[in-house]
Amino acid sequence: MTTRNSPLRINELSRITRTLFRQHHHGVGLFVLIATLFVLSFLAGLQPPMQFRVFMAGEVADSDVVAHRSLTVEDTEAAKIKRNQVAMLQPTVFDLSVTEIAALRQKIFGMLKLINGQETSPEAQDAFRKQLPAALEVVRLFAEGNIPAATYAANAFVIE
Repeated sequence: MTTRNSPLRINELSRITRTLFRQHHHGVGLFVLIATLFVLSFLAGLQPPMQFRVFMAGEVADSDVVAHRSLTVEDTEAAKIKRNQVAMLQPTVFDLSVTEIAALRQKIFGMLKLINGQETSPEAQDAFRKQLPAALEVVRLFAEGNIPAATYAANAFVIE
């Protein structure tokens, strides 16, 4: 018969518990402890019933009513009117004019045609080569989205 190398043997455990119960007189204290634990675990398992009362229109609640869910009701017409009022009160930060952009676009396309050598004479191309850095600056500003600076630079640039 082989014995296991266990730090706790069942025989030793039962012997220790028997001697403890023989030597110590627990009296009513042990019974009260067990009964208290039983009552507490029974009470922990109970769940009080939740009563919901539905109030009709015009009824007044006798106590505070707490919502179990968050509910948002939006008056869409009033919200739309309020948004329009706030939008009207905001100052104009940037006013985009389509005519200026169209004119700028025509000047940039004209510059690109000159760069590519389409529809121009050799003299016009030589004159344009002298103004090429300014033309590329206009294209760069337009590509970056700096439309006011690109418009100013394009107005200073003359296409022949």
